[in-house]
Amino acid sequence: MEDLQRWCIRNRLYADQQALHLAKGKAAEDDAPPVPPSHLLMDGARGGAIHVPPALEGEFLRHLGADVAAGRSHFLHEIRTPVTRLYFDMDWAAPAGDAVLGAAPETRRGAVLERVRSVQRALARYYPAGAGAALDVLVCGVEGDPRTTDDGALKLGLHLIFPKLFVDREQALLLRAGAVTALRLHAERSEAGTDATAAYWEKAVDAGRYGDNRSGGLRMLGCWKLTRCKVCNNRPAARPHCVRCAGRGRLQSGRPYAVQAYLCSEGLESAEVTRHLATNAVAALSQAALRTARVAPTPGFRRYRGAPGVGAAAARPPSCGSALALVRRETPEFARIRDLVRRTSPFYASLGVLDVKRATRGAGKYMVRVAGDGSSYCQNVMRDHGSVTIYFEVSPAGVTQRCFCRCATTDGRLDGLCSAYRSNASTFDGATRDLLFPGARGRAPGLATRSAGLATPSLQRMIQQLADDPRAFPAAAAACAAPARGPARRRPRFS
Repeated sequence: MEDLQRWCIRNRLYADQQALHLAKGKAAEDDAPPVPPSHLLMDGARGGAIHVPPALEGEFLRHLGADVAAGRSHFLHEIRTPVTRLYFDMDWAAPAGDAVLGAAPETRRGAVLERVRSVQRALARYYPAGAGAALDVLVCGVEGDPRTTDDGALKLGLHLIFPKLFVDREQALLLRAGAVTALRLHAERSEAGTDATAAYWEKAVDAGRYGDNRSGGLRMLGCWKLTRCKVCNNRPAARPHCVRCAGRGRLQSGRPYAVQAYLCSEGLESAEVTRHLATNAVAALSQAALRTARVAPTPGFRRYRGAPGVGAAAARPPSCGSALALVRRETPEFARIRDLVRRTSPFYASLGVLDVKRATRGAGKYMVRVAGDGSSYCQNVMRDHGSVTIYFEVSPAGVTQRCFCRCATTDGRLDGLCSAYRSNASTFDGATRDLLFPGARGRAPGLATRSAGLATPSLQRMIQQLADDPRAFPAAAAACAAPARGPARRRPRFS
């Protein structure tokens, strides 16, 4: 069998061949029109792209599989189709000596597969009628130990590909959000291993792989990776004169992805299928190819109530007229705020906290971005938003739910626009107030100002006494019931 490069040249699939073909005006009536790029050449050769029509994709995979089995190097990135196989691109990083990534190979493999099973269980919630074998997953990674980065950390790259589950872009992003939540919750339940914060897993599972441009897709199985040259740093001015990379700006780093495991929908590993795909490059490429001729996703998908949305990573809380300082995750303030947010409602019991920021002026209230189950459930609409998330505001008066929605409508809202909505405050005890707001002692700011419009002075006195000491309720109630002092009003006479 001829190698892939000769086959592509013979079929005029390289981008530079098609550009030359069109420039010379040789397109005959029986010639097929050029198709959009289906694959990118990451080394930039031959115009940087290949245009493989759907009728030739099977033959293309057979030639690529033969080259991979023969040890020939390729640098192919597959661009997804509008309906594609579901896939996740994970970069799992941890400090040196991590209990999972730094463990022995068999221990590490078992821990990785257990996390993949948690993803399968999470995705099953989106198919309430049952997904059957659609949740079979192909686990792909680099052979050997995790690589060590320049700062000494360990890094493990994984591709999770679902050969029998077809999705569109919107479904892929929602399922990715569910996978991120599952990985975070699994890490929280684990006593050792990777950081369990929501922000960590939001970055670990790459959301940029589902774009509508050329970035949407994955590096293909068996294909090599290119890294930026550390001498010229791929700068246009220095690249042409760089001896290290010969003017290319990138260097070959190898590390092709190969099949590591095949898990059935129930989470059990099929050793026979794993062995077959690990030793048959053509079969593995056929199972892992993202591109498909299907025009409809797998039926049965439904976003469950409280499912995480897709807008958490991009949203930013308002500055509230003050600069915001990041609260470090290892502080007791961060842990206390996370617990407070989760206790505000059963819908938020498993929320993950992306970050906490505190206003540097005024009362120093906190802004809390969240992710995971319940992160799109807004109390103003009493349902999940489609593409935006909520956030929380913590002040001395309590914890309130806010919303990133900027829709200029009050239809279906309980209390005006979502952008201006504040839920009822969920209060906390004095110890929490002393921890979060050391300067706000003895009273809950906001009660007196909220009651300023009330006309009865005795009622205002009662509210203030309750703010100072909740145990004073009997005395405050008696003071409210007592007649107000002052000159008696003369009852008007009518003749």
